[in-house]
Amino acid sequence: MVHEILSIKNGRVDLSGAPEIRPELEEIVLSTEQDPFFAKNLYANFGDLGASVKAYVSEYQTKTVSSKLVAGKIDTVQDMKRFLEEYPEHRKLSGNVSKHVSLVGELSRLVGELKLLQVSELEQSLAANESHASDLKNLREMITSPQISGEAKLRLALLYALRYQRFNGNSIVGIVELLKQHSVSEQDARLVYVMLNFAGQAERQEDLFSNANFFSRGKSALKGLKGVENVYTQHTPPLVETVELLLKGRLKEAGYPHLLFPDDTTTTTTSLPPPTRPIELIVFVVGGTTYEEARSIALLNDRLASGQGFSGPGPQPQQGARVILGGTCVHNSKSFLDWLREIGEKFPGYQEAKPGLIGTGSTSLEESGGFNLQLGNLSVNVGNNNSSYSSSNMTGGGNVTGRATNGASPVPSGLEEFGDAAVDGVRNLLGRVRKGVVGGF
Repeated sequence: MVHEILSIKNGRVDLSGAPEIRPELEEIVLSTEQDPFFAKNLYANFGDLGASVKAYVSEYQTKTVSSKLVAGKIDTVQDMKRFLEEYPEHRKLSGNVSKHVSLVGELSRLVGELKLLQVSELEQSLAANESHASDLKNLREMITSPQISGEAKLRLALLYALRYQRFNGNSIVGIVELLKQHSVSEQDARLVYVMLNFAGQAERQEDLFSNANFFSRGKSALKGLKGVENVYTQHTPPLVETVELLLKGRLKEAGYPHLLFPDDTTTTTTSLPPPTRPIELIVFVVGGTTYEEARSIALLNDRLASGQGFSGPGPQPQQGARVILGGTCVHNSKSFLDWLREIGEKFPGYQEAKPGLIGTGSTSLEESGGFNLQLGNLSVNVGNNNSSYSSSNMTGGGNVTGRATNGASPVPSGLEEFGDAAVDGVRNLLGRVRKGVVGGF
């Protein structure tokens, strides 16, 4: 959040634009090695951070009172020694408290001024959920609002375009025109087309939004049963699933080819399977990673270190497994948009909505295949019902039913593609149902 709103450069944050900031706090240093409070709250959300700062200030006040009492009772050499030993630590604590209070205060001011809570909620909805009518309505309201910055409007439009590129009836072209009418330059508005030409559905290898077919939608529905703990942290970077699949030994070679480099006995590179379940994994993202991905990998490493592993009955990572994340830079939305502008300048054709770029398919659950899960009184339905298959021989009982359009039954190949993940998900859900985690029946 600090990097997104204020930017972090070499561990330094510029607060010179904050109102009434003291000169010594115009530039602050954030270091996990030198700042225990920062290390402890590195991955905290904004609400938890506010509570932590409040507790930090209370701790400082308590120690300040204690120091004053000590200072008033310097009667012996031992009293003087004790005071001199505690005074530097007191000064250090005072400076650190001032630093974090100033930082959180400026973050809070900008969050309110830029309406970032409202913007973030819609960003999360576009990234993690699929509800076209609601998303389009909210997006139009954001774009036409004079209180929302042009950069935020552009970010939201890019997410909408990526999510609904193949949705018949999307309003991507209309959104681009609306951006031009509300504080976004024509060149920046065309970044929507640059994004789709550069990283649209035809260019992507992975199912970015888990909506490419009704099996992936069914998998998303199973995950959605857990509910949402925080609307501002719904999104999980796709990198996490890729890393987890690799640690399980399930990453498909078709999407992630690998090579064994030549040794003393060979003259050419040879394609060989990777280790079934690697212990040490280094992920380096050419083009840049993000602090959201760094946070997710850090939390994953915490799980691995504690031996928790992954939920479900499938393969588990090896004991002692860990992941190291690196990249050519750490992006925030500003640096990413600057990079997108460079692409648009280098490839002018990307700034146009080429034939077939938008709306040649559908991600609507009503217009494509469906998925239905029946577990006693619990039913999960995704999509419509023209043809079906069913299976009731899973461990623990229950019935899984899927349906596809146009009279076609994609079950055998579809289930094969869905593979162990579907079975693991259903069995895991069955276990939760037995334990009473899923309520309502």
